[in-house]
Amino acid sequence: MRRGQRLAALALGLSLAACAGGGLGTESAYDAPREMFVSGYEKIEAVYIKDVDLGDLAVAGLTQVASLDPTISVAREPDHVELSRGEWKSKFLESDSRYQKEVLQVRDYRRTRELLNRLHPGRGRLLELGSSLGFLLDEFRKDGWDVLGVDPNAEACRVARERLQLPVIEAILERAGLEDSSFDVVLLNHVIEHLDDPLRTIQEVNRVLKPGGHFVIETPRYDTLMFKLLGRRERSISCDGHIFFFTNRTLRNLYEASGFRTVRLECVGRSLTLDRLLWNVGVISKSEQVSRRLDKVSHALGLERRHLYLNVRDMQRVCVEKVSSVPVVRDQTRAPAGAVA
Repeated sequence: MRRGQRLAALALGLSLAACAGGGLGTESAYDAPREMFVSGYEKIEAVYIKDVDLGDLAVAGLTQVASLDPTISVAREPDHVELSRGEWKSKFLESDSRYQKEVLQVRDYRRTRELLNRLHPGRGRLLELGSSLGFLLDEFRKDGWDVLGVDPNAEACRVARERLQLPVIEAILERAGLEDSSFDVVLLNHVIEHLDDPLRTIQEVNRVLKPGGHFVIETPRYDTLMFKLLGRRERSISCDGHIFFFTNRTLRNLYEASGFRTVRLECVGRSLTLDRLLWNVGVISKSEQVSRRLDKVSHALGLERRHLYLNVRDMQRVCVEKVSSVPVVRDQTRAPAGAVA
């Protein structure tokens, strides 16, 4: 066994040990009733999560779980609102974990690039929503696409412009001023779960896509073994900024109601460093003591320099085709949504 493989095995072993020692216990994650919000923002009290299919409560696939975990705020603001107040100050240095994570995970989209290149042999215009630092957008540009990024994070846009010379708009989709039927492909990777109104945003994607254009969505999924085992401890539920949670079916209901049909659905994983893997275990453990111990182990072993591809089928990536146009519903009572992936 190679050294890297041994380290990966060690990290996974430490992860299991940490969970076992971190007080996960045998108590069901679903024992207590929780509040749930569904589309239309109607509050339903005292719903036992284990006794209900989340999709059955949703209209067009929207299900917002406001407090599966008591640490999740019921009135969570979308990320672009926090950004507008200047609360995120990262400069995205090359040593930053976010910078390194985005560079590493570009490789995970090779199959999607191949699919889109095959569907559009002459290429065309490609829009990435939540383009962040622009590394994936740059790969599509190298493939011959005419690219544009849209992201509400001013500092991320600056990095994309200055380091990669990418055309990016500092905005959210609804305020980017894009013309109707002006793109062949739109990407929405790890953004939809951050939106306060996913249906409206997908309708806006439909508006800017050409007839027959393609739309790629990637987001965590909650009809998984990991979610059934971990419940409210599941990592993605604890992520800052996650507002909506989808199963395969509820996401399909959403985009089909917005004029799209499925081209390809995959349950995917992602590349991550071994120290990030242990960090995730710390999140799952809900124990600061376990998290600190794992952080010390990561630094001692230099796990930030080792990485692996891990697929526990807890994320869905779907490529869909625009088959019809739909009217964009503009709700004047609520601000448009936007997020950083």
